[in-house]
Amino acid sequence: MQGKRLATMLATCMLACAAGAANAQKAKNTLRIGLVEPISSMILYDGPNPEVGMFSRGLFDPLLCFDNRTGKFAPNLASSWKWLDDQTLELKLHTGVKFHDGSAFDADDVIYTFGWLTDPNNGLRFAENYAPFKRAEKIDQYTVRIHTNGPAPTAMLRLAYSTPIVPSDLHGKYQNKGDFGRKTPIGTGPFKVETFNTDRIVLVRNPDYTHGTPCKPAARVARVEAVPMPDTQTQIANLATGNIDFIKVSDKAQADMLAKQPTLKMSANEGLTFQFMAIDSAGRSGNAALSNLKVRQAMAMAVNRTLVARSVTPGGDAVVAPDALCLPIHRACAYSTKPPAYDPAAAKKLLAEAGYPNGFDVELTATPGSTGLAEAVAGELRKVGIRAKVDRITFAGYREKQRQGKQQVLVSLWTSGGLPDASSPVQFLFAPGARDYWHDKQIQAWMKEGMATTDEERREAIYKKAYDRANEQAYVVPLSTKPDVFIHNRDLVLDKTSGGVYGLDFYEVHWK
Repeated sequence: MQGKRLATMLATCMLACAAGAANAQKAKNTLRIGLVEPISSMILYDGPNPEVGMFSRGLFDPLLCFDNRTGKFAPNLASSWKWLDDQTLELKLHTGVKFHDGSAFDADDVIYTFGWLTDPNNGLRFAENYAPFKRAEKIDQYTVRIHTNGPAPTAMLRLAYSTPIVPSDLHGKYQNKGDFGRKTPIGTGPFKVETFNTDRIVLVRNPDYTHGTPCKPAARVARVEAVPMPDTQTQIANLATGNIDFIKVSDKAQADMLAKQPTLKMSANEGLTFQFMAIDSAGRSGNAALSNLKVRQAMAMAVNRTLVARSVTPGGDAVVAPDALCLPIHRACAYSTKPPAYDPAAAKKLLAEAGYPNGFDVELTATPGSTGLAEAVAGELRKVGIRAKVDRITFAGYREKQRQGKQQVLVSLWTSGGLPDASSPVQFLFAPGARDYWHDKQIQAWMKEGMATTDEERREAIYKKAYDRANEQAYVVPLSTKPDVFIHNRDLVLDKTSGGVYGLDFYEVHWK
């Protein structure tokens, strides 16, 4: 609390100084940011840090772009594409594209990148992301074919989100491939590196970015400057004095306080993250009440989802209660049912019908970042007689508790694995393993069926059955979306539809 009060006082008293400094950067067309974590590599292959992902998307291009605004694929390094069969995707590449060092991009770079990604000895942390791909085949200098291991309905999304193309000659020279992103992060993207060290990163606009599209346009700011700034209060102070132009916030009180300042504005990107309450219906945790459908329905009815979520989650109207565990942006997301509506009186009646007229004891496990929401949910449950307590736990403790089968109710969030596809939440929650507290063989069968076809209409029909059953059985209650929230200079325009893991792309940002 003392830290928050200090941040509030510091921000309020310094805001008067901010306008002049920010206007100077506006005139220079420069964007300045403070980095929460040290950046050791500039390409996403080397780690899951969201800030690395932001730099990677600015410096490198994949073959395709997925447009969150339209829900459709668009060209990037590939100018066109077509499926020859359900395991072969042919892509025509843009001609005239150059890497930042002036070398020409062509099919050899695609073949090399996929050869490296599909090498079982590549040592990549997320090698499973590339398991759908079998090999890449060069047809001519500007035509390639991507072969998959059977039908791969998420292959094009992987091409768009997870597969930046590297220069074959340069990347191939490194014995340790991680050195490429640390020493010579050269791509074809809308920005290129001017300075990269532990104290400072500077990107400049790539004047040769001629293959941009509305999905991934050429950069509008001329320069991006980034310095390490891991402390939140330091970030707030630098934003207040105009030394940086935006910060990402997760604390609602901070966001609301800063958004009220006359020189600042809040922008919320809906993104791919949602928050949920998962209930142990399989009885793994030993809480017999949770195996009763009426009890689970009562728990869902007890929570005013939108009100609760907006009380602790920043983002204002962008925080919404979804009606299923998939979001509209997810490909193949479909459902015809909804979670039980908020109705405390009906919840109490269901509890009595289930044999718990006086309620019961239950423990909510809250992962880091979800403790405030869990406390709010527990408060709602207590209003209908459910004696809920919250276990605030580390990620390591959560994993151990999960494996041991001691998780009664989980309040947490899911980022969709960074992939806007209906398969992602289903696999994350219901696949056999430590996370599975439902043992629903029917959903697991639909999960496999949905990954065995590339027919989008058929996939929608399959996932509709899975998501409807999850609602009908009240296995997992979707509580709310969790937007990526930024506080920024009022004259800075942030795109609200970024598909990146950070929630913002440099090339979409511009000054008024």
